[in-house]
Amino acid sequence: GLEVRGIIENINDNGSEYNKLLNGGVNVIDHVPSALLHHKYAILDDEVVITGSHNWSNAADQQNDENTVIIHDAQVANQFRQEFEARWGELPVSVLNPENRDHWAGVIRSGALFLFGKSETSGSRTIEMMDLYGRTILQETVWISEGEHTYAIPVPALPSGQYLVRCTSPSGGAQFMVPMTW
Repeated sequence: GLEVRGIIENINDNGSEYNKLLNGGVNVIDHVPSALLHHKYAILDDEVVITGSHNWSNAADQQNDENTVIIHDAQVANQFRQEFEARWGELPVSVLNPENRDHWAGVIRSGALFLFGKSETSGSRTIEMMDLYGRTILQETVWISEGEHTYAIPVPALPSGQYLVRCTSPSGGAQFMVPMTW
């Protein structure tokens, strides 16, 4: 029941946990282009940050001289969260719904939420857009046909920031973050 998101670079490196996390239902995305992201941190419950030189690999655990710092401070966690959201917002975000193998991505541009992707089945979907406090901003039911499509849904004028989009079908749901930029 927890929201877990992550950004991983070099997803094809030996020992990468990208596919394991993705197959386990974690909303994790590849940082493209690689070799630019050197962050190594996790934010827990918006109050704790785990960071340091530790690469979170077997070599770091068993061989290298690495350090890990655990910070219990909501203000510091918020600073790390803002950095994470900025990096997340730079990347194309998508979601794979393991129940029906629908694959959707979303972006907000020019006052509309653009959903694009592939659906394995035709049917109605409920699209819900929420702010980071969980308040519903928009809720619409749309018919999505089988195959690859792009849908545009008008959104109200909102400040720039991060918004959660949830797409729910009778067989399950998927959610992802989209950057809101004007």
